[in-house]
Amino acid sequence: MSTITAEFERSAYSITVTNPAGGTVTASLSSASEGDKVNLSYTVNSGYIFRRFIVRKTSDNSEVSVINGSSLEGQEAWYFNMPGSNVTVTAEFAPAHAITVSNPENGSITAPASAAAGDTVQFTVGANSGYEVKDCTVTKTGDSGVSVSTSFILNAPNGKVYSFTMPDYPVTVSARTELKVCPITWNTADCTVNGPAQGHIGDEITFSVTPSDGYRVRTISVNGETVYGIVRTAVSGNVYTYKMTLQGSCTVNVECDNEDNAGFLITKELGQRANVSVTNSAGEEITRAEGGEAVTIKLLNQDIIDYHGNTSGNVFYPTGTDPYTGKDRKLLSGNDTFTMPFCDMTVQAVGVAQIYNLTVASDIQHGTITANSSTPAAGLTVELTITPDAGYMFESVTVDGQDVALYVDEGDNNSYIYIFTMPGHDVNVSAVFAILYKITYELDGGRFEGVRYLSYLASTETFTLTEPTRDGYTFAGHGRPTRTR
Repeated sequence: MSTITAEFERSAYSITVTNPAGGTVTASLSSASEGDKVNLSYTVNSGYIFRRFIVRKTSDNSEVSVINGSSLEGQEAWYFNMPGSNVTVTAEFAPAHAITVSNPENGSITAPASAAAGDTVQFTVGANSGYEVKDCTVTKTGDSGVSVSTSFILNAPNGKVYSFTMPDYPVTVSARTELKVCPITWNTADCTVNGPAQGHIGDEITFSVTPSDGYRVRTISVNGETVYGIVRTAVSGNVYTYKMTLQGSCTVNVECDNEDNAGFLITKELGQRANVSVTNSAGEEITRAEGGEAVTIKLLNQDIIDYHGNTSGNVFYPTGTDPYTGKDRKLLSGNDTFTMPFCDMTVQAVGVAQIYNLTVASDIQHGTITANSSTPAAGLTVELTITPDAGYMFESVTVDGQDVALYVDEGDNNSYIYIFTMPGHDVNVSAVFAILYKITYELDGGRFEGVRYLSYLASTETFTLTEPTRDGYTFAGHGRPTRTR
């Protein structure tokens, strides 16, 4: 008995590539079986753009679907699945026309570099800060009299988007921008305001306020917040003229108060020994000033210095924001004129105590004295560290000629500390160090119970030695001392 095995092979179909004008086409296979994946690629000639691949069955000339897999992760860019038929592969290339961009003076245009006739072209026109897009045009390059119809699509974050259908010739895209119009709304109370209804960002707007009888300007705010950049430029009778710079659309609130309460409070916070005057343009001492009014702060005692001996007493810190820098004010001169902001303000004059000299005697021998400051201010805590040389001990330490008691520095067994409060005058410090004599005991089997002297100075007064004890014995007295140094 015999077994006959049948073998079959998948049918292979041919792939014929035809190169059209404008570029070349490449297929990854010259033949393939039904269902096989065939990758396609192209090279475009100068002056053309690629439109699409065309794959047709040879049997009936029907078109085979070509897939752009560039958006599918892990897929080739272009491919088709082989049908059960021979196929022809070609592509469509179209002549490309250049798109030239002519940017406006205060903006920019983003558009493709070229397109084929019949393509829908989108471009974006953006405006610089403070400007807006006025209009745009598309014309035949070299002949601005031939225009191409454009359509507005939408407002995007980076500008306005337009579109047009590409004609069969090159085009130039241009646009115009203009300063952005900012409407101004005026809200008033107990006054009338004469000002413009609109302006542009960056414009300096001047407006005048006429308070009702018995009233003066109290508050000016923009969009609900105080604007320190509003400056009062002139006063004529009861009419106040101001100027400000537009930052965008705004609502300006102007309120007045009766003359007794007009203006903002100026409070002084004075440090030690500090004194200042706050005056208006007439030189009168004031506790109130209107927003936009010129105010002068003057330091009255110029001799204030800090703990380090640097002249610094003429420093002020008015609260709020400087109308010109946008930062907290720090007036670094003793006489400064500034524009009163539209809010209450505190003037802080930071004063410090007078400093004095602490002098350590230069003739000290056999030890050192170190102070934590050589120019401490009155009231400052001063710390003296007294360190004898090896084999010596302090005999006396004086501050301004008066003996002082020391205590041991726990961080250094050979040093001593003295702390005092600096008085309002110069201070002199001195010390005397003497040889430290040691006492050695030979107890002949005895022992001490309690304190005993281990050293003394030449200036030490007479002292009594402690009597030692020994079991079974009676102490008969100390022998004659022997000097060892």
